[in-house]
Amino acid sequence: MFFFFARHFFNFFMFFFCSFPFFQSSLRQFLSKLAVDYC
Repeated sequence: MFFFFARHFFNFFMFFFCSFPFFQSSLRQFLSKLAVDYC
């Protein structure tokens, strides 16, 4: 169950990150690979 909520939260975070690319450059560089995979 924990994995299910973790994956759901991760998907929501990726959606929020892709929808609002107004984060700081450091955070974008840290999640650049994941963003490319999910966007």
